[in-house]
Amino acid sequence: MNEDVMEKEPQAEAPSKVESLLEENDMEKKDEIEKEKVVENLEKEAEKDSEKEKVDEMEVDTVKEVSQDVKTRFDLMESKMKVSEIDLNMKISMAESNLGKKIDENFTTLSGVEGTLDELLKDQQEQNETNKALTDFLVNNFL
Repeated sequence: MNEDVMEKEPQAEAPSKVESLLEENDMEKKDEIEKEKVVENLEKEAEKDSEKEKVDEMEVDTVKEVSQDVKTRFDLMESKMKVSEIDLNMKISMAESNLGKKIDENFTTLSGVEGTLDELLKDQQEQNETNKALTDFLVNNFL
């Protein structure tokens, strides 16, 4: 019987070794599954980071485009202001020129009127002298 017990003992140990190996194998599989999950999670995070970087790059590109658009609009407004300033200066010059012409015309007209008035004044003075002489003659000779 001792022999049977002895023989049974190694046989009893064998199933426990098998169980232990199976448990070890299960643990390794679980570890491997956990590793795969961790790798998958890391790959997903890397993919999310990559997508986030792409979005960030797109945002940077958008900001650059908007900045360029604003600069272009500013340059356009500045050009329009310069054109408006040039146009305004041209209008001012034309108005000054026209005003100068009008002043010259009016001065010429006034000079002509002044000349005419001088002539009329001389004629009036001559007429007054003639009238006075005639009055003096009439008073001296007939009164």
